[in-house]
Amino acid sequence: YNNQYLNETPGAIKTKVKTKRGETLTIEKVPLAGLSATVNRKLNRKPGQLAASMHISDSNGNKVGSFQVWREDKHTARGEWLSISKDRQGQGYSEAAIRGLIQASKKDQMITTIRLQVPSTSDAAKHIYSKIGFVPDTDHQNFESFGIEEWVYRLNK
Repeated sequence: YNNQYLNETPGAIKTKVKTKRGETLTIEKVPLAGLSATVNRKLNRKPGQLAASMHISDSNGNKVGSFQVWREDKHTARGEWLSISKDRQGQGYSEAAIRGLIQASKKDQMITTIRLQVPSTSDAAKHIYSKIGFVPDTDHQNFESFGIEEWVYRLNK
């Protein structure tokens, strides 16, 4: 798989963020593999639309979660499929990962907006995103019939 696409998704290859408890997480881009990579290639996605998988590791280097991020268009970053290991949930990893995405996106002078898709039934995720500053995006197509909502964050640059 071609590593050049990693440079076309927002942010650095590696980002460090702190959790609310003060633990340092490392968020690192890795090329998509398996089914995700196959789907992207089959859809003939343009390089800027190809996703990178972001691995979230704790201060000991143990993987605690992952999500995907890509440049949806020239000014928009998109994060999806945020997943934290069940035994690590409730420890601030999701919030830190999303703050890391914001931090990385702010370094990209072109990005003005970050979008997330959120399961309609996930009150915990919506609470975290709301606390960070995301709001439901009523201007963008929602996929409510699939149980998914669009949320948006506008960067103040």
